[in-house]
Amino acid sequence: MRLAIIAPNAYLQDFSAFHNNSYHLVLAHRFNSEPEYRSFYIEQRKKTHSFIILDNGACELGESINNGTLLETASVLRPDVLVLPDVLHQSQATIARTEKFIESYKHQNKIKCKLMAVVQGKTRKEWLSTLSSFTSNPYIDMIGISSTNAVYPKTKNYYTRIKTLRYLHQRQLIGKKKIHMLGLDDSGHFELRHFSKYSFIEGADSSAPVVHGAKGIKIYKNKRYEKIRTYLPSDAILTKEQVLAVKANLQVFFDMASHE
Repeated sequence: MRLAIIAPNAYLQDFSAFHNNSYHLVLAHRFNSEPEYRSFYIEQRKKTHSFIILDNGACELGESINNGTLLETASVLRPDVLVLPDVLHQSQATIARTEKFIESYKHQNKIKCKLMAVVQGKTRKEWLSTLSSFTSNPYIDMIGISSTNAVYPKTKNYYTRIKTLRYLHQRQLIGKKKIHMLGLDDSGHFELRHFSKYSFIEGADSSAPVVHGAKGIKIYKNKRYEKIRTYLPSDAILTKEQVLAVKANLQVFFDMASHE
């Protein structure tokens, strides 16, 4: 499976494009407000082997950017996949926003790309109903999965998404659409090792190896860790020792994603 890395602007080449990595998740609000970030991903878009997902920013901002801005951003970047607007933990609101965007998207001619819908819900019934709605919608090409606490609410984060994917796979609820795992939880490198076993998972994204390295924390293949739930400022500057720690963490993550 493939892995996208979220990094400060000064380290996009070193971290996001680590070892010529060409799988990227681009945050729309950063693309629109940070010239260095924007230039980097426009250059990545020009590479024939690149695969770029344009994210709506809901996780970072608390809500998706508006439909018009998201469409305009996509027309500039021309991503391979566009993450449709979602509402955190809200099933019906997410379905409504997703369907409203699709209606606008169908009638525009600026950009044509694959569409990813993000599953949301407060209960297992809501979450699975949202998933079913999206897997049956012919305009939706990919499924985005972030939190699965609604499916296994009493399970620690490390197990929640792994158990959810096993549940979906065993009951054949996935369908033929590829899945992208939005973010990683505690011991995210262990998650990657499990996710890589499923052919229907296209990839995942994470800032964890960067954040932990910047804090001087090294991640080891056989040790669990509790995720630091914060983001580095986009203008962060790291010391040489911090950069080396980040790169060591990245190597662990990419090795686990490739099941090495």
